Amino acid sequence: MKRMLLLSIILFSPTFLYAEDRPKPFNISGTKMFSSTYADIKGNTTAKSEGFKLNQSTRLLLEGKTKNGLNAYMNYDDTRQINPLEMLINYQKDILSASLGHMDVVLNETEFSGYNSRMFGVKAGVKTDKFNTQVFGATNRGISKTATYQGNIGHESRYIYEDEFVIRKYYQLLPEIVQDVLIDDGISENGDGFTTLTQSTDYTILQQTLGTTTIPVLVLNTPAETDAIIQVVYEQSGTLTIKGPDTADDEIRSYYKLSYPDVVPGKEVIGSLTRGTDYQINYPDGSVYFATKTDFNIDYDYAAKTYHLEPPVLPGSERVMVNGNQKQRGIDYTVNYETGEVRFFDQHASGIYADSEVKIEYETVAEGNRYNLTGLRGNYSLKNWMDMGCTYLSKSDAAPKAKTTQAMAQMNHQIVGFDANIHPMEGLKITGEVAASRKEPGNYGKIFVDDMEGDDILTRWKTLSSEAKLAAEKTPEFIFHPESTDNHQVLRISCGQGTSTIEQIFTTPLDLSLYSSMGIWIHAPASVTVTLCLYSASNHYFLYDITPDRKGEYLYIKKNLTTDAVLYGSPDMKNINRIQIILNNNGTQTANLYLDDLIADGGLARDGLAKKVEAVFENEQFKFKAGLKDIDYGFVPIGLNDFESISDTRNYQAEAQIPLVQQTTLLMKYENKLKSKSSLEKQLKQDIFSTGIKFNPSETLKFNIDYKQENENDCKAVQQINNVNKKTTAIIDINRENILHLSRFGFFNRLMNVNSRDNIHHLHASSNHTYLRFNLVPVSGMELIPEYKLKQTKDINKDTRISEEENILGAINIASSDKLSTILRYAHDNLSNLVLNSQQYNQSLSLEFGLTMDKWPSLNTFLENTQKKYMENQFITSQIDASGGDMKIAFSSPNRYLWLVQYRFSRNSSDGIKNKTDNYMGETTRWFRVWKQAGTSSLTPRISQDITNSIIVDTYFVSWETIFKRGISTKLSYELSERDTSSKNVPSIKIGYTTEKWNTSSEIKQTKNLNKVTSLKTIDNFSSLSAGYKLKDRLALNESFTCSDNESTHKTTHSSSTEINWEINKMLNAILKSVWSSVHDQVSSSLDYESNKVGVDVSIVF
Repeated sequence: MKRMLLLSIILFSPTFLYAEDRPKPFNISGTKMFSSTYADIKGNTTAKSEGFKLNQSTRLLLEGKTKNGLNAYMNYDDTRQINPLEMLINYQKDILSASLGHMDVVLNETEFSGYNSRMFGVKAGVKTDKFNTQVFGATNRGISKTATYQGNIGHESRYIYEDEFVIRKYYQLLPEIVQDVLIDDGISENGDGFTTLTQSTDYTILQQTLGTTTIPVLVLNTPAETDAIIQVVYEQSGTLTIKGPDTADDEIRSYYKLSYPDVVPGKEVIGSLTRGTDYQINYPDGSVYFATKTDFNIDYDYAAKTYHLEPPVLPGSERVMVNGNQKQRGIDYTVNYETGEVRFFDQHASGIYADSEVKIEYETVAEGNRYNLTGLRGNYSLKNWMDMGCTYLSKSDAAPKAKTTQAMAQMNHQIVGFDANIHPMEGLKITGEVAASRKEPGNYGKIFVDDMEGDDILTRWKTLSSEAKLAAEKTPEFIFHPESTDNHQVLRISCGQGTSTIEQIFTTPLDLSLYSSMGIWIHAPASVTVTLCLYSASNHYFLYDITPDRKGEYLYIKKNLTTDAVLYGSPDMKNINRIQIILNNNGTQTANLYLDDLIADGGLARDGLAKKVEAVFENEQFKFKAGLKDIDYGFVPIGLNDFESISDTRNYQAEAQIPLVQQTTLLMKYENKLKSKSSLEKQLKQDIFSTGIKFNPSETLKFNIDYKQENENDCKAVQQINNVNKKTTAIIDINRENILHLSRFGFFNRLMNVNSRDNIHHLHASSNHTYLRFNLVPVSGMELIPEYKLKQTKDINKDTRISEEENILGAINIASSDKLSTILRYAHDNLSNLVLNSQQYNQSLSLEFGLTMDKWPSLNTFLENTQKKYMENQFITSQIDASGGDMKIAFSSPNRYLWLVQYRFSRNSSDGIKNKTDNYMGETTRWFRVWKQAGTSSLTPRISQDITNSIIVDTYFVSWETIFKRGISTKLSYELSERDTSSKNVPSIKIGYTTEKWNTSSEIKQTKNLNKVTSLKTIDNFSSLSAGYKLKDRLALNESFTCSDNESTHKTTHSSSTEINWEINKMLNAILKSVWSSVHDQVSSSLDYESNKVGVDVSIVF
């Protein structure tokens, strides 16, 4: 390692940067910005932020190349929260090469000891005709993750705690008609006063039903600020505050948000709870409602229009594959690295259908998961018929900054591998590989399962329901341990008579397989017996008796995790996701038990060995491949492949490609596998046979038939499972003009037999899948895309169907020219569970139409209808019917006029709750010449009507705008809005003057509101004046002044701002700014306050 660093220092000496023979100098560019602000606030305000604030940012780019083989690139931007520095320095000359910075560490010559990731470090190598070696040391930028999706349907299982409810979004209303909703965000910098929210745009009113109770709920589209004040204007009760500093808060704190919206209806499972009685779920929104706050675990499917990764994602680390084909960012998809969202521009264009596999490899940035990687790879050629190589990799977790807790155990992991390639004759290649791995804990063999003195977010103890009295709380007490006299924060458990249980659930599964025993500090009274339960990810559990022999004193009890006093189950410690403690109080009074840190200690290294040999013979007529792969218990690779769920694998395989006739090839493959999956408690033996025929007579015609059969047996004595999977696929691909572009047909059949040890029949089922899709172009400009999918599951023994799933999709695209386009889409889903006697129907239909003709109005139309229905026992339990559309006609004449007519509508009925919205709008603009071509003037009247659930809002708007050639502009406008209960009119006038040096404008606006029910009138006045002047070419002065008088809040606000922009030279720019504001409360002068802010921004560009 020291030699490697010394070589790097020599190679990257600054001498190379100033070499005299370099072709061009290195280019350096960047920007440095300083910003300083001082604020002085006097008076009574809740948003005080006084004193100095200094911010700065730096952007720097360096790149260049020399004739000596040195390449340098550095990009630094401290405004990027993730990975602000990107740098890479390469040196290549003769046989030497070296790199420093962010680079790709790629070792793909082998399977067991390979690695492929982007890291920061140093790498050096030597390459000759026969010898090639490289050595590197690096640290990871992120943690490698892989997300796999089946088509456009995703699945999530998530545990949600009771305090994770959605905040400041849902509020309970009175059972009255709501006329208006007003809000003041409580932020003084944004101005004071209430703003009237618009229904559907800013909020909705939901009739929430649970059981026999229905309550009206105000749902804000955007959650309110912490200090916001919300008022509701009722038809009978008047104006009431539902959120404010001095009023009772009517917020509902029992709505929970799932990770993904567009939940598949009827597929969610929340324990034994019943939808409609215990909870309600909004499928499109992905929100769950309970009567009170509660913890719950939910399993559900969702429509994966957007694929979600674990954020934040390391920029540029993603690798997106669709059916094995890699997609390109910016062309096929876009990714939001902050939120982890991957969205495809066009799923069908990217090849994503219901049976597609979407695989995304990426890296996520997570603190506490850093590791260092060092490695060595060498290759040597013996003559011309044999190559030999060796690989060494060492991965060590970075030391934690705090006390090691659950899922934070340091691990040291090494792999040594040897490989060889032999070419005894032309066309024949024999490869072999053997690798050994060693994984051991690096934290002195200890891991604290729950740090009672640390954070309580990742894991928390939960009291389960029980007839016995049970309470658990953390309380600091002075506990005397035999080995320590420190203060500890322990878990105190109060247990009444009978049996009670507490548990702790891990969001990240705990791997205890490296630890030979678990120690527990315990203090139990004589009347209590204690049992420890460990649950694996597959819901298998193991019981241990941890009752101390002596009562009433603190004891350290140590249990062997695999053999010591296992009362039930075969221990599997690789994926522990839950710990339970069962308490049995035999006494008559409440007993207290004190539980301190659970410690898994005595860690042992896990060793494993992997072997592989493979032979390939290939020529122009024939290809044969055979191999053997054997993976021993405990082998865990570091990089390319993941065998974490496979502890023992032996695999034989043979493959052949035989040409039959011209352009026809026969493919055959056989595999025999033996796998032990500890997480599934299975030892599986698989025989896989597949064959296929490829017929490619021309470039325009391709025909493939594939058949695959899998026989799978569980060799465990507890249960025997015999699975027979048969899959037949036929694909025809035709590419010719004006006819069939693509036709695809697939058929899949699966037979499954499950028998117990005594051969008693348990299950004999058949599953059939049929898939058919066409791409037809009958005429130029028209494309037809019908698609059909059918899935049936049947119990063969009873000759009864278990479930059915039917999917029909279709689209017609017509684009006869650039002036006419039509897209018609139809989708239908039918899912049936015949055992539960439930059915689900989904249907959607949409139409897009566009027409653009010269000298004629353009027409654009969009119509859509979606219907969803869920039935149980022939009764409809949930039903959604939504439709909407947008029709627009527009016409323009150059330099004369423009007119537009538009109609938008939406209809929605969800479980009997109906919502509808209509919007009619017409607008025209007419241009005039004024004052002998001294300028132009335009008149724009607009009329619109919005109808939402019988609430009608009529809006009338007119504006007259004139622009003179001498730089003067005027604009007069008037807006009137009328509804049944209120009206609003807004007149305004704006005058401006613009020249090469001057830019001034002035605006006066008045807003009048009338509540027709209470006859309450409010008037808000607003005026502003701004002016800008440019001195010479590098100095500019801008001044603005605003005044507002809000009668609804009885406040008057004055503010002014001054800004001086000085471009000192091409590299240096400075901005001096000052902002003053004053707020006067006409009711109480004690609420007045004044604010002064002065700031300067300096930027250096080079």
